[in-house]
Amino acid sequence: MHCNFSAAELPSCFPNFYRGCFEVWCNLSVKPILSREQALNQLLWNNQFLRIGDKPIFNKKLFSKGLISLADILTNTGSHKPWTFFKAEGLNVNDYLLLFGLFSSLSLTWKKLINSNDETSAGTPANNSSNSHNFKEMYEA
Repeated sequence: MHCNFSAAELPSCFPNFYRGCFEVWCNLSVKPILSREQALNQLLWNNQFLRIGDKPIFNKKLFSKGLISLADILTNTGSHKPWTFFKAEGLNVNDYLLLFGLFSSLSLTWKKLINSNDETSAGTPANNSSNSHNFKEMYEA
């Protein structure tokens, strides 16, 4: 399954057998993120740790475009890729803002890991310069 889903998010009408299967799968699949590589490999979609409006999300269009993990939306330095990159991939402003929302939902611990040069430590402070994107370029087209 391409997600990091929480069984608590399942609807109440979900059959008990399948709920139990999901609960076991969720318990087995959730592992602590201890390195930069593990953080970058986290799935964007249906991830209980990446939420917009307090809900994990899924976007079929972006998934089918190959935007599956955090590494797909981040630069090598750990900042969010600019609007021009996504525009060249055929995405619209709404798609970009959705991806930026996912990026903004990253925990401080994950941001520290992603911005660290050390593959096994979260001790480097996060670089929040990505929050200062120039949104003017999104509307110039």
